Amino acid sequence: MKKADPAARAGLAFITGLREVADHAHGLVVDVASPRLPGELIRKVRRELRMPTLTALDRAVLVELAEGATWEQVADALALTVEETRARYEKTARMWSEGQPVDRMNVALFGDHAVGLLHDQDPRGTAESLDAWWRRHAEPWDDVDDRPVTRLLDDTGS
Repeated sequence: MKKADPAARAGLAFITGLREVADHAHGLVVDVASPRLPGELIRKVRRELRMPTLTALDRAVLVELAEGATWEQVADALALTVEETRARYEKTARMWSEGQPVDRMNVALFGDHAVGLLHDQDPRGTAESLDAWWRRHAEPWDDVDDRPVTRLLDDTGS
């Protein structure tokens, strides 16, 4: 089985993160109309939506770096200095590009959050699963390829 390149793997990790954010957000919709104690909704959003969103942001940084963005471009997008950005992400980006494990146990190496999908043995299967999830949530007016994630692998030759 062909191993996906670092940019494609970063893309898969990012899209998986987006799916997690969307699923958590979907689960919170019913909580708005449900009886609850003051502050309960805020705590639930912090717990169930904020962390997955920050993880997706970290994964987006890996995608940008793997696709060739400069540290200056990434820092500008994060509204951080280049030094702060490199301190948070450089070691992890290097480990990711070399195919080394980057996970929650090594989170101290990564700034704030984990990147996930460490050693996905079936990146194409992961991509196909994410395509199916995307299609389930697509709107009728979405006029794009119905394989947006597997196209990522096809475009990189993975």
